[in-house]
Amino acid sequence: MHRWIAPLLTLAISAPALASTAANPVLSEDEPPPVILKHIPPRTSWSGEFAVGYVYNGTFQISEHFAGLGGRFTWGRHIENHRIGIGMSAGVQGAVLSEWLTSFGVYAHYETIAARSLLLGASLGPDLVLRSEWKARSNGEYDTTVHVAPRVAGRIGWSTPFSRLARRTFVAFEGEFRWVAGAPAAAGYIVVGSGWANR
Repeated sequence: MHRWIAPLLTLAISAPALASTAANPVLSEDEPPPVILKHIPPRTSWSGEFAVGYVYNGTFQISEHFAGLGGRFTWGRHIENHRIGIGMSAGVQGAVLSEWLTSFGVYAHYETIAARSLLLGASLGPDLVLRSEWKARSNGEYDTTVHVAPRVAGRIGWSTPFSRLARRTFVAFEGEFRWVAGAPAAAGYIVVGSGWANR
């Protein structure tokens, strides 16, 4: 009977080792470890964008509804998946050579990219606005007044991740509100832009 004791003891000792090996297979020295790609946000980054949209301005006499064009340039510091920084903008709203606004702005800017590439952002700052009008009925000259307009805007859209390796591309809808010459001025823009890491 003692002939069966040694094989049974050997099987009892080796069974846990075999189970552990099956659950956690050991990679061969010839097999490279798996590579996991992950987007790491840069410390700082730049972005440029172009905006086109619809504008409502209560100070216009010909019509309160016009198209608007603009460009923005921003710099931001990254804190994990958030980007906080400053930006500059320039734009034209209204019927050029008839009645229009030319604006230049500096603003604080915030962006974040949530799950499924959802882009959320906001900006706040003053605009220097030149309100121009062609006085054809009176003296046939341009009349331009200068205003400082508080501005607030929010955006929602789609964006590729913040990354040190790849250029970022984004598309968003942005709603904007300003107070110009004692009257409200609202706008809705489609924004297309690109960002790059500051290496």
